[in-house]
Amino acid sequence: MFVVEMSAGLTASAASRQANAFDFLGDSANYSLFLCVLGMSLWWRAGAALVKGVSMGLFGLFVIANAAWHANTGTLPGAMTMDAVGTLALIANVICALLLMRFRDGDANMSSIWLCIRNDATGNLEAIMASLALSASWRVITHALRGLRYDAVLPTPLSTYAR
Repeated sequence: MFVVEMSAGLTASAASRQANAFDFLGDSANYSLFLCVLGMSLWWRAGAALVKGVSMGLFGLFVIANAAWHANTGTLPGAMTMDAVGTLALIANVICALLLMRFRDGDANMSSIWLCIRNDATGNLEAIMASLALSASWRVITHALRGLRYDAVLPTPLSTYAR
């Protein structure tokens, strides 16, 4: 999913897809770390959870910086790509969440994995909703601009609207 989302994010100039790609990469690293400390003492598992928490914070800062950069440069993400890849990522995260649901009340390490997956699925829903809003906005704006251009060429008399 990292490769799919990063490719789509770069192609569509979608900061949310790029951020989610890095999140998938971070999750993979975190899950690998989790597997390494699974049989170790609570101290090691808590330390792994601390690393996960710090990485989540860094990803959050990256998302904010990336979104600010896109806002500053005026790039507009591709709504269709955001929607399609967001849906694929949501499916992947829901499958992982279902697999991990029974472990959500475990120690800090297990709980952190559950929270990561839950946050990812929520973020995917938000990205899908944003792409739908962006797509609808684009349709309304282009329709309105066509109407303004048509009206400038052939003005409609007000008496036509009175009927």
